[in-house]
Amino acid sequence: MKQHSDVAMTVLCGHTHSAGACQILPNLKVTTGCTEYGAPQVQQIVEIK
Repeated sequence: MKQHSDVAMTVLCGHTHSAGACQILPNLKVTTGCTEYGAPQVQQIVEIK
């Protein structure tokens, strides 16, 4: 992503017991949702334009 500073990327991952977010680079963000076994949850709605 360093070579593509004009592009933004968000990585979405889940199935952990704690939520978190990390801004790896100015144009690279990682977001992790939390849940408990057997009880999946919607973390947020992502709109693509």
